[in-house]
Amino acid sequence: MTEDNSASQFQFVKTDDPGIIKELYTLCGSEWSGQLTPEQFGEIMQQDHLEYVDKNKDKLLTFVIQDTSKNNKVVACACVRIVDGFYKPGDKSPTISSVPDPNLFGVKNVTVLLIAYVFTHKDYRKNGLAQKCVSGAIEHTENSIIQQAITRSDETKPDNFKRLVLDDNGDVDTSLANDYLSKEYFWMLYSGVQTYYERFGFKAYPLDFYELPLTNPLSEGQEAIVKQLIQNEQHASAKSLGKELKLIRGDNEADQELIKFMLQTRELEMVTELNKLNYHSELETPHKSATSLTNLTDLLVLSKSTSATPLSCALEENSPNTPPAAHTQSISKLALKPSYDTFRWNVLLEQYSAKKLHADIPSVIEYTNIQGAILTNHHQSKSYYILWNTLMQRDLYILSMGEIEFENLNNPTMGSSLGGIVNELDGYNFQDLDILISLAVYVAKMRSVLNVYVSVNDLPENVPKTVMYDFFMKYYPNASSFSNENDKNSENSDNIKVKLVTDAITEMNFLPMLKLFGNNNSNFDLDWIDSGMLSWG
Repeated sequence: MTEDNSASQFQFVKTDDPGIIKELYTLCGSEWSGQLTPEQFGEIMQQDHLEYVDKNKDKLLTFVIQDTSKNNKVVACACVRIVDGFYKPGDKSPTISSVPDPNLFGVKNVTVLLIAYVFTHKDYRKNGLAQKCVSGAIEHTENSIIQQAITRSDETKPDNFKRLVLDDNGDVDTSLANDYLSKEYFWMLYSGVQTYYERFGFKAYPLDFYELPLTNPLSEGQEAIVKQLIQNEQHASAKSLGKELKLIRGDNEADQELIKFMLQTRELEMVTELNKLNYHSELETPHKSATSLTNLTDLLVLSKSTSATPLSCALEENSPNTPPAAHTQSISKLALKPSYDTFRWNVLLEQYSAKKLHADIPSVIEYTNIQGAILTNHHQSKSYYILWNTLMQRDLYILSMGEIEFENLNNPTMGSSLGGIVNELDGYNFQDLDILISLAVYVAKMRSVLNVYVSVNDLPENVPKTVMYDFFMKYYPNASSFSNENDKNSENSDNIKVKLVTDAITEMNFLPMLKLFGNNNSNFDLDWIDSGMLSWG
């Protein structure tokens, strides 16, 4: 354990002490434990923390502020988790005549420093302790990284890091060191206190969500088909509708390998997106960036007000008011590498909570063990996956969705071109999306959580956001692909109201933020690719 030499009542401490770590999470649990007691929250989070450190040495740092007048009571805290990321430098000379920079080719591996569990005891607030703890954690971590870079320097090379940043007296030129390392290290966090962290140099990247209600969550047709697919999966009976469901379970080692494969698939999609330097305004899926924080509502103004489907987009292609435009990406891009360890971090808490709170309800424990699914459409010879977690002790979040190359040796049905025509809308399979979303809602219902959310960045990468908007607002609520005539004439489907949350910063107390290494200025240009919930932790 190390500490500063302050004679103040409050001392800033970096610690690896298991007892202090448990005290830290118990403190956070005073407001964040949901239905668990703070002590239960502290117990499971200490276990989660120590297991993570055991697998990822020196990748999880713990900082606290202690009250020396109260027997070193923990009164404020912050954690820094060190995770992997990808970085694509921007092309600063996009003109045709410029000479290509070889340093711009490919995606670079970088390190992302995730700040989490920032909390102050309710009796010690308004004393600046959160600011002291966060700034102390940032300063300590950055200084440590600089020293590690100096130690690792290869002094046989004339331009090694040590020679570049040390002056004649052996002192570190911090400004120069920060400049070199700012392309290798980045800070991030998910703020629950709006833009508070701007004072440390963090920049906001607002994120939109779809909220799927659990009051009248599914139409009769949706729930019936989900139950039928689950029953078929459990009893390995003949597959219905040419579709086969594979549930991903937490206690199945083979299923956990499938989750890792899903994350690798998502990683490949990220790298592909990062590598794009040129894009076309009419062919590129719109996404938010550091320089264009347009929310989805504003984005849809660009399409016909009656529809945002590919049909409406096609109608506008010939409009003289919307000429084609080709662009060159000139801003650097960052993405977090999907991590199985991060996923498991959240799984341990949700499983512990289910066993503690619902020990007498086996179905809750059973469905908490279901972490996702793969749906195979035998007519099209395609498979689609979905992955979810219960986060923040109350809601189920869809973490990732997309197509996956999933080999199924027991394929009973040959691919059918007719099935493809029936099931697809201009290449986008709404029915299979409907099944996966309905499955997530059904699992959430069986888990007894409050709501289901999915961010716009965690939806299938190959489906434009405007098309997904039509899916959630028009297709999914009506459940037309599953409804019989009685369903269509009932009022049940009218009660399914999907909400697009475009102000998550106030409605959900949720705001993703980034910060440059060694820089407290939040005015910078950097695209954050896929800033969704997959990296929450």
